Amino acid sequence: MLRRAGGPILVAALACLALARPALVGDSAWQPADPGIVPVPGARLPVVKTHRYRMAGRIRPLLFWIGRDNVGLAQITWRGGDEARAYEFLVGTDPRIAPRGINRWGDIREEALAGGGSLLALMSRSDEASYDDARANTERRATGGEFRAIQATLHEGVATSRTALVATDTAATIHDVERMLDRVQAETARATARTTRLDAGTRPGFLLAVAELVDRSVGAAQSPGAALGRLTSVKIPYVFNQKRYEVRLRAVSPVPVAAGWRGRVREAVRGDFEILTLATGARTRFEMTYAVKGEWAGVPLEIEWQPRWWLKIELHLLAG
Repeated sequence: MLRRAGGPILVAALACLALARPALVGDSAWQPADPGIVPVPGARLPVVKTHRYRMAGRIRPLLFWIGRDNVGLAQITWRGGDEARAYEFLVGTDPRIAPRGINRWGDIREEALAGGGSLLALMSRSDEASYDDARANTERRATGGEFRAIQATLHEGVATSRTALVATDTAATIHDVERMLDRVQAETARATARTTRLDAGTRPGFLLAVAELVDRSVGAAQSPGAALGRLTSVKIPYVFNQKRYEVRLRAVSPVPVAAGWRGRVREAVRGDFEILTLATGARTRFEMTYAVKGEWAGVPLEIEWQPRWWLKIELHLLAG
């Protein structure tokens, strides 16, 4: 049985971006981290496209799965151009429609730069190990809230990160993320910096690592005679909050395009991804179906993830 990987699972294991492999800007665009406020990753880059998703949730309090088809939302934003790439992934429940007002969310932003990159992650606190824990936490009335923020950079093999707990007068929701960014930057800038040296080739975040895997599989699917199965031997290392991980494709194969997307999506594949925490050997799997040809190439159509034995999460792309 697999042990579940900890750390950035809410925002990382769901975050499955598919785009061209990030190009790098010149060294003049990058400066090592300093005690000052670090810009939000990708903020300087224009938006290329944005896609929104509906979140479905399933819980298993006893023997059978029960759930709802609309408990929250997600949004993936692609930024950049010929010289740089950045990705944003926002995902979570909406307490206005989720059962018992469940409020769990995460937001992660990453940018690739010459010699490294930068990351900013926000996530609500969630330590439940069981369905009963989750229900108790949801039913507990609170006048305020708290979430965790991580700001990190990777430059020439040295990862620097700062983590802060940000307290709010009321519990922040997925709808509050954008307005909190200025405060998050200030809070993380005051936090103690931690540094570690990494192996060459380590990517500065999960989104960038998965984007590279998906890009390779899209390229293979578009090349006559290419073997998608060869990609299962590829492991992409990345760092998140000083912890080292690898992500790989356990399997990838063509699948029929769902009826709702026929005519717009020509071909699709389904990838079975796995995250490995290098320090502990813990593994987490998630699955994603994404287009491989035409204007939708590399866009996730569905994402499925089971972060707990009693909880399943699905994201479904909304037609736009």
